[in-house]
Amino acid sequence: MTLCGRGDEHHGARERPRQKDKREAQREELNENESKVCFFNLRNLREENSLSLVGVSADNLRALAETKRTGVLQAICKYRQSIHKISPRHRLRINEILQAVIRSASSIDYRLANVIIKLASEDMLRTTDLRDLYQDAAGDILVALWNHFPAEVLAKLLEGFQGRLLPYRSILCVLGKLANQAFSESDSSKLDVWERKLVEFVERLLIDITDRTCCEELLHKLLKGDEVDQSRSVEKVFLYQYYGAIIRVSDNSQLVQEHLCKILALSHRGPTEMKGIASAVGLAASRHLDEVLQALEDFSKTISAEETPVTRTSQYYCWNTLLLCYGRLALGIKDEVLPRVELIMAKMIEYFTINPLDMNLKKSFLIAVLMFLEAVAATGKAQGVQLHMKTTLVECLIVLIEREPLNMLVNTVRQDAMYIVKEISQLKPLLETEMKSSLLCASFKSIFCLFPLDVLERNYCAGLIAVPSFSLQGLYHQAMSSLEEMLQGLLLENPHPRELRNMLELMEPWMTSTLDHERERAVQTAMKLLKFVAECFHCDLSQEFSQFAHLTAVLLVLCNDPAECISSSAVQGVSCLCEVLLRRKSLKQRTQKRRKWSVMKTSKLQETGSLGLTESEWQIAMHCEDRLFSSQLTNLLLSALDSLRRSDTELLKAAEEVLDAVLQNHVRKIERVKDVVAAISICLQLRQSSYWTRKVVLRVLTLMIPHHMEEAVQSCLSFAIPIERHGNELWTAMAAGPQVATQVLQLLLKNLQAKDPRDESSTTMSLAAMNVIRETFLIPGYRAALVEMHLQLFIPSLKQVLYVMQLDLPESLRAQQEFILRENPRALSFQSTSVEIMKSLFSITGEWEVYACIEFQQGWRVLCGPQQFLQGTRLIARAMAECGSSQIPGIFGEAALILSSEEDELKKMTALALVIEFLKSPSAVKMMNRFSLKDHLEEGLAASNPIIKELCWKGLSSFVFQQEKVKFLRDQLPALINSVFGGLEENILQGLKDIMAAVYDMDGQGIGPISVDLALNVRSFFEDESAAVRAAAISLFGQLVTRAKEADKAVLKKEVVYSLLALLLHLKDRDNTVAMACKLTLLNCGIFLGWAHLKLMFRSMAWADTWSCLVNVWKNLMRNNHDNIHIFISQALGYLHHPQIEIRHTATRFIGHTLNYYSSQLSKNLDQDDICHLTKVFQAMESSPDSTMANFAKTYRVILQKLTVKRRLAGAGERSGQALDSSSQDGKQLSELEERAVSPMLQLEGTPVLKRRETLEVPTPTRTKRPFAQRGSSIFPFQPDPTR
Repeated sequence: MTLCGRGDEHHGARERPRQKDKREAQREELNENESKVCFFNLRNLREENSLSLVGVSADNLRALAETKRTGVLQAICKYRQSIHKISPRHRLRINEILQAVIRSASSIDYRLANVIIKLASEDMLRTTDLRDLYQDAAGDILVALWNHFPAEVLAKLLEGFQGRLLPYRSILCVLGKLANQAFSESDSSKLDVWERKLVEFVERLLIDITDRTCCEELLHKLLKGDEVDQSRSVEKVFLYQYYGAIIRVSDNSQLVQEHLCKILALSHRGPTEMKGIASAVGLAASRHLDEVLQALEDFSKTISAEETPVTRTSQYYCWNTLLLCYGRLALGIKDEVLPRVELIMAKMIEYFTINPLDMNLKKSFLIAVLMFLEAVAATGKAQGVQLHMKTTLVECLIVLIEREPLNMLVNTVRQDAMYIVKEISQLKPLLETEMKSSLLCASFKSIFCLFPLDVLERNYCAGLIAVPSFSLQGLYHQAMSSLEEMLQGLLLENPHPRELRNMLELMEPWMTSTLDHERERAVQTAMKLLKFVAECFHCDLSQEFSQFAHLTAVLLVLCNDPAECISSSAVQGVSCLCEVLLRRKSLKQRTQKRRKWSVMKTSKLQETGSLGLTESEWQIAMHCEDRLFSSQLTNLLLSALDSLRRSDTELLKAAEEVLDAVLQNHVRKIERVKDVVAAISICLQLRQSSYWTRKVVLRVLTLMIPHHMEEAVQSCLSFAIPIERHGNELWTAMAAGPQVATQVLQLLLKNLQAKDPRDESSTTMSLAAMNVIRETFLIPGYRAALVEMHLQLFIPSLKQVLYVMQLDLPESLRAQQEFILRENPRALSFQSTSVEIMKSLFSITGEWEVYACIEFQQGWRVLCGPQQFLQGTRLIARAMAECGSSQIPGIFGEAALILSSEEDELKKMTALALVIEFLKSPSAVKMMNRFSLKDHLEEGLAASNPIIKELCWKGLSSFVFQQEKVKFLRDQLPALINSVFGGLEENILQGLKDIMAAVYDMDGQGIGPISVDLALNVRSFFEDESAAVRAAAISLFGQLVTRAKEADKAVLKKEVVYSLLALLLHLKDRDNTVAMACKLTLLNCGIFLGWAHLKLMFRSMAWADTWSCLVNVWKNLMRNNHDNIHIFISQALGYLHHPQIEIRHTATRFIGHTLNYYSSQLSKNLDQDDICHLTKVFQAMESSPDSTMANFAKTYRVILQKLTVKRRLAGAGERSGQALDSSSQDGKQLSELEERAVSPMLQLEGTPVLKRRETLEVPTPTRTKRPFAQRGSSIFPFQPDPTR
């Protein structure tokens, strides 16, 4: 028995219809013309015709039978019945045609079959000059009909015995052929018919003849001349079965025992005896089981006792016979096999282990086990059978599989062993995991490591290996099919996800092999196993995602294998695995145990075991370009992201591996990017998401961005109102590189400008893009891209400010903004966000001077007013021009291009406001002619929009186009200065503004020597009672400092230094406008004097609290003006009587800070009279009604006393002429500054403590000093109200 062509044989026999459908039979009948042709060709088969004509006629009949089989058979029968005088040769040829047609037929009409059986039976008994050839041809017809009507054929043959013990040779030959066929195939229905009919015949026979006589005569027949006539060996199988049937029917137990021993003793004669004896024993066991078992046991002991080398071969025949006997015994005893499964299997294993290397013993063992398993299955109770020898049997099968050569494929041993594993998987107990792993490893190696098919074929062609009895390709495909069936059976044995995972894990080394043929077989096997699971199991593997993640990753990589067959199988495998892993959604309504599979039992599966897929359920992707594959990859990606929401570490690792495999190998095939981004966002929003989880999901976005950038950006924008932490992480991940960051910004800019008033979604996207652009300034990865795109972003961002101010927010957005601001008062509104972008554009390029100029002129506030937008735009452009911004040429070019294009009026107005201010910049003037700016401005004078007209007129009024304007303004300047001192506040204020406008309009051409007098006079208004005058004067002073020419700076420097303390103290001015003007002017002065660390000072003035701001300005003032500290002290004394209490207190603290930290420097610049004057001032302050100043004076008198001592010591040193070395002085100063305790006055009213961090080298001033008492006494002649 072999497994070749077993197909459906092990899934149960099908009922064969005895009659064909009438309509089908009518379709196969011959018409009149075809009947004539058929008769004509039958006549041509006559003996006297040439062989060529006979061959043509035979071919014609076979061809006609392919379409009209029933008609041809009817014609042959009619021809035989109607024509009586037909030569034996002619009938022989007709019978050969008849046999060929019957063998090719799937079904035959019952009545027609009876006619053919009758004709063939007559021919079998006919004696002709052709002798056995004629009778054998007739017998072959009956053999062919056996597959269709076994009972009728066997009944007709047994009739030929005619009451004798043995029939004619021809009948015996046919029965021998049928006996061999019945022994080899596993069709239980035909086998039952054979045994039943044979037993019935024997029962009738023994009525007239004794059983002993029959047995003796049959034994004599078997012993007679078999070695001489080998051609008659086919009859022996039937004779042994006949012998077994007689023993079965016999009621004589002694006779049964006697003849069983005699028949077993014949087993040493050869293979034919092995089959026949096994059949006889099987028939006898069905009624005499105990006697048979005893006889087999005795025979095995007899064989074991024979140990001579001469009997070695005969011994192997005996062991083979015993194996087949136990197999036939199991089939013969039917249900009685169940209580004896252990005994039978133990005997089989015992005999096999005698010599596992013998090929005949291997085949006999496999056939015996197959018969045993078929017998168990036939009982219908296999599920309840406990086969404790199962593990031992598997060990034997592993030995068989492992010892099969890898360089040849000539038999079915490995295939049969794997098929047996599939069958025993239905029996209990379950195989142990370790044993199953050993079996799988041996099977994988045996199949996957076989030489490539073309190499095997070359070996056969070269004669290096014996040619197999079956086709090589048939054996190869059978081997692959056997492995697949074995895996399916093992999976059905224990239908658990863990089993599938273990199989695939053991298969992985072969899937990743460097040899193409090994990789191809492994991937194909894995794919078919997954296909089986997807089709035949209704299960939810979503909970097992982590268990299959690594396999999924391996298959995803193999989808790009250079071998097309491997990549195609990998794609199908991924497709099936996706179906299994993602089936949860379709199973939501089903109630199943979490980790238990339910097998889909269908009649189709039970009958054929095939894995045909139902298209209505799902489909398999066949190649990488299949859209279905892209959809499944996307679902797999979403499932992996969904798994990341859990906290299971193993699951996280698995999801990460799958995500990497999908995105690194198939990122271009991902669909539904919006859903993927949404899943990423959900993972980031979870509170319990770990750093690892966030890192993994953000990596997904990073890998997707280069290939799905536009879709990803659009999707991320849906999470940009507001931008929370997870939104920030999304945009951070998208800045994977400078080039990618630039592309992202370009898409954001595109969405920012895509505004359609009629479309609410475009408004939402524009605002979202604005939010994101603001956020990118805080993300380091976008810094380089923002600098690169600064020019492209500037004007659209500026226009966005006005757009947001004029926008009537849709109700949904308005409600959302109100909710955001209510929940988080520090959140930015849309309007604030648009302004913040403009601020950031200056910060990102490092132009803090421009930023400060705008900030301290309250330019951002002006820009936010809908009616002041153009004024704010001009203020920004003016600040850029005044500070010499390096961005002016680029922005000027962008604005000039807007003027020359057909843009909307709002954009043109914005561009004009920038251009007319940039005309005061030399870098912009150089580019003016290139863009024909004057022509555009002149064209604008004819515009219908009055704002555009006004802007164009101002542009044309610039000194660039009117060179004589500078001289005119310079000539008018003295008159304007005189008008300031007219006495009325309105005249003063207006005059200061006019002077400021004139200085600005002169475009930095300078105002000559008058600048010093103007600065001196302007300083006199710093302490004016009117806040507007103070603010205007301070701003004008800042303009003078900013626009001073190099030739005027030397004479202007003194006035700048003298103004510093006033500007510092007025940072505490009650009027905020004055304080802001002081900040800007202080920065201008710092730039003018070349101070260091101005950027830090600007930051403190812009964003720190007032006291921190004062401390930082004081530090810069002291560090950069060592020679003038005593001047600042004398100026501060005058401010102790200032009308504003805030300024008085600030002056007090200034004096205290300076005395505390710069006492050594002051001791060199102040004489004894100065110190005495300071002492009197402190004494007067101690009695002040202002408790703050009184406490200050009491505290700092100690510092003043130390200053007196230092001055005396310094004077003594001068008189003795022993001056200390300057380096020693510096060291002492450093030590003194480090060790001096901080005055407690520094902590009054929340003032921060100052700590000295560095030593400033203070040279001794050389100019003559005046006593404090003679330095203009008090600046303020009136005594202020201390409570004011």
